[in-house]
Amino acid sequence: MAYTIEANMRFAMDAVSRPDTNTSPGSTSQGNSRSFDAYGKSLTFNAASKPPVGGRLVDISRQMIGATEDVDLTSAPSAEDLAELISVNGLKLVGIELWAPKGNTGNITLIGSVTNGFPLLGAVDLVLEPGKRVQIGLDGEGDSSYVNPTQVVDATHKIIRISGLAGRKLYGLLMFGP
Repeated sequence: MAYTIEANMRFAMDAVSRPDTNTSPGSTSQGNSRSFDAYGKSLTFNAASKPPVGGRLVDISRQMIGATEDVDLTSAPSAEDLAELISVNGLKLVGIELWAPKGNTGNITLIGSVTNGFPLLGAVDLVLEPGKRVQIGLDGEGDSSYVNPTQVVDATHKIIRISGLAGRKLYGLLMFGP
């Protein structure tokens, strides 16, 4: 069966900065707020994007049964059909969307620094507190020479360890491309 993938991600942050009148009483902008709203970004990943999406979406969603569980990216659940196991061997990470429901009793951690580990964000573990959502898109901003810097999934870089306690939930999709 052939699949066409198009993923649309929306990133936006509306942040307001207000000087503290107690610690900066001499500020010329005392009492004024400054809004930073120019960071809104929509990303579309498809076969023509830079980087392109290739292969299929991996669904790492789960309710933890034990303290740690491993996802093997060479035999992972397909987002289109969870009963179907797919391989993204030879592909690189293009986008991540993860969510830990606020009903969790503690953090969920994604770890790549294990035997045959796949580094989601280099050497950094990704920690999700209850109620937190993470979206990361690795796009080239229209640069035709952009090269995706992430690790290729292969025999020695294929395991994502998910750590938490039994009963905690994680909802997550991983997008891969060349």
